[in-house]
Amino acid sequence: MKFGDKTLDERVGNIKTFEDGELIFEEGSISGWIFVVAYGEVEIFRTVGEKQIILDRVHEGESLGEMSFFGQYTRSAAARAVGQVGLLPFKDHYLIEEYDKLPNFFKVFLEAMAQRMRSLMEKVTILASDPKILELLDDEAKAEVIKRKEG
Repeated sequence: MKFGDKTLDERVGNIKTFEDGELIFEEGSISGWIFVVAYGEVEIFRTVGEKQIILDRVHEGESLGEMSFFGQYTRSAAARAVGQVGLLPFKDHYLIEEYDKLPNFFKVFLEAMAQRMRSLMEKVTILASDPKILELLDDEAKAEVIKRKEG
């Protein structure tokens, strides 16, 4: 995958590959890495009791792991490969270097957005633990997969 920016290409590591069902990172883990999906699909999920609740699916060109970078939190959810997946890891020292260049007011905005997203994920997880709501969310996720395949 090319970003069209030679300096940006230097800031990512080699593609890391994951096989179907392989865990990419665990909920609660600590990491400053942000990944971009080079190919494949990644499932973002949380576990409540015995249930795994799928919160999102991340596709080629999209990023994951950014919420733990902004605000330096632990991972709010787990991620696993759906089929074979290739991820480009952004090197954390480059991310920190670029982040430090931002004006302080902009950092406050990014950290507030990350905190809001984290809070929303908590609420969605609580709601999704209800079997009826979980079924609705699963139906929506399936419809999204069909929509992406058709489009």
